[in-house]
Amino acid sequence: MKIPKYLSCTAIHRMPGSYHTERVKDDSTQGALYDRGRFIYNAGQAGKYADAIPRSMAKYINKRWPGFKPKKILELGCTIGTSTIPFVETFPDAEVHAVDVSAPCLRYGHARAESLGKSIHFHQMNAEKLNFNDNEFDLVYSCIMFHETSRKALPEILKECQRVLNNSGMMMHAELMPSSNLDSFDAFYMNWDAYYNNEPFYQTYTNLNPTELVSKAGFKKEKIFQLSVPDVDKTDPNIFNKIATNYEELKKKTGRVGEGTNWYTFGAWK
Repeated sequence: MKIPKYLSCTAIHRMPGSYHTERVKDDSTQGALYDRGRFIYNAGQAGKYADAIPRSMAKYINKRWPGFKPKKILELGCTIGTSTIPFVETFPDAEVHAVDVSAPCLRYGHARAESLGKSIHFHQMNAEKLNFNDNEFDLVYSCIMFHETSRKALPEILKECQRVLNNSGMMMHAELMPSSNLDSFDAFYMNWDAYYNNEPFYQTYTNLNPTELVSKAGFKKEKIFQLSVPDVDKTDPNIFNKIATNYEELKKKTGRVGEGTNWYTFGAWK
């Protein structure tokens, strides 16, 4: 599969040899490198599997919309499935699919999921042109993927989300906060981090308006949301449950990058 130059994945520009390099047949080395690198990057503060964001998202969805029981779920930009497994665990009756463009990461992710006893359907696929039917999924999501894509790719991915969702489905994406949601210092910090941490798409993404992009992808404006999801490890369970059911309080809150208290998400119901 030819990998688009403008489609990237978390840590692709920080991993030796990128994350799709294959040195031998059926290589999975880059997946193993990503697995350890991700844990080190998070300094172990995102749980033993470095999956605090997807665990927070999955629990939030379950608490906020208890009647929503997705039967078929799709994750975009899954790399090794770190962010896929929490959704398998939270929605055990669902058929879970995960896509990425990296063959080595998908091989490693499949072996990793099997070793953990989790059933996931992995696919090597470009999120801009998904090989799935219209209206096929109840839930489509991603974790920190969009700031790794270009201004050209992002709208196409959102259009695909709209296409593959069924008429009662939902998409939800955890991402960096738009610059418009940040105070002056945090906006400066994000620009500083973009330059010194070699993040080529940070500034492109954070200067966009997610609500506008989602609307242009075909979702109705009244169905679009921006939410701040509390971190499942750093929030008292009783408080988490209360917050997760009182989402009106969170519509305009975002949390600060790196503090591990809230995660910015955006999305829509179809």
